[in-house]
Amino acid sequence: MPKELSWENSRHFGYSYLSIAYTWYYRMHEKGHGAPSDVHPNKLHSGVKVNFHQRVPYSTVGTLKKSMEFEAVVEIFSEILEFQRINFQYANPTAYDEVRVFADVLPLNTASPVYPFAGFMMNFRVVTDAHKDSKDAKWCLIIFVKDGEGGQLCLHELGLKVDGQTGNILIFPSCWVTHFNLHFQGHRISLVLHTDKEGDEWVKDRGGWGDHIVRHHATYARE
Repeated sequence: MPKELSWENSRHFGYSYLSIAYTWYYRMHEKGHGAPSDVHPNKLHSGVKVNFHQRVPYSTVGTLKKSMEFEAVVEIFSEILEFQRINFQYANPTAYDEVRVFADVLPLNTASPVYPFAGFMMNFRVVTDAHKDSKDAKWCLIIFVKDGEGGQLCLHELGLKVDGQTGNILIFPSCWVTHFNLHFQGHRISLVLHTDKEGDEWVKDRGGWGDHIVRHHATYARE
C-alpha cells in the first residue's frame, strides 16, 4: 500500500484517511431462542431470503475477500501483536479476562491473531473528530506507528494528550472516554485492537443457538 504510507499533511481541505477492518462481529444477529432444535439452523426459514451468517459471529468483508492482505498484515506485526498480548495480561489481568471471553468462543475454534481481542482496525493517516466507540466491548488497545510531528491522541475526560511513538501501546476504555487525534505532518499508521460489544450475546448462550450447535455439530462441515 505505497500510497497509504506516503508523507502527508492533514491540514488541507477535503482531507481523508483509510481504515480497514479485520474483525469478527455479532451485530444485527438473528437470535435462536424458541427455534425448534430438531431442525438444522440452515433449514430454518419462513420461505423468505435469510442471511444465515447472522446467526453466528462473522468476519468482515476485508478479512474474507482480501485474505492474502490480511495474512500479510498479521505476519508483519506478529511480534508486536504477541508482545501486546503478554504485556496486557501482565499489566491488567482483570481487563484481559474481560476482553478474551468472545475471542475464546469464535466459531470453528478460530484463533484471533490479536488475542485477547477479536479483531482490529488498521488506520492510515488517521485524524478523527471527538467520539466514543459505543459498540466496543469496553477496552481497546492502540499500537502506534509514526514518523513526523503532531498526531497526538487526546483523551478528553482524562485530560490527557498522548504523543505515541512507534511501538508504543495504549489501553483505555474506548466506549466511555471521548477521544480524537490532532493534525499531523509525516507518516502515520495505527492498529486499533477491539472486540464487538454484541459478542456478549454469543458468549452468554450462543445467541440462543446453543442447543442447535450441540445437536447438529457433526453436520456443519458437510452442509
